[in-house]
Amino acid sequence: MIDPADPLAADFRAFIAELERVCPEAVDGLAYAGPPLPILTLRQRVDLLRQLPDDAGVEAFVAAWQATGTGDDTESPIADRDT
Repeated sequence: MIDPADPLAADFRAFIAELERVCPEAVDGLAYAGPPLPILTLRQRVDLLRQLPDDAGVEAFVAAWQATGTGDDTESPIADRDT
């Protein structure tokens, strides 16, 4: 069972809700093939989705994500928790 007080679980629920709002076509899953996207925490992805209008679509989400950086980051986040 998911602990409602867990910030990571809360961010995950928020991400799914925002993804469904912005990219309803991705409800059954989202796969991306292309240049590497910049590394973003789960919270940053939620914030990015919240900037997009309803039904903007996957292309708009990917374009906004790509616009956050170069995508050539070599570091990998250890956790999706913001400290």
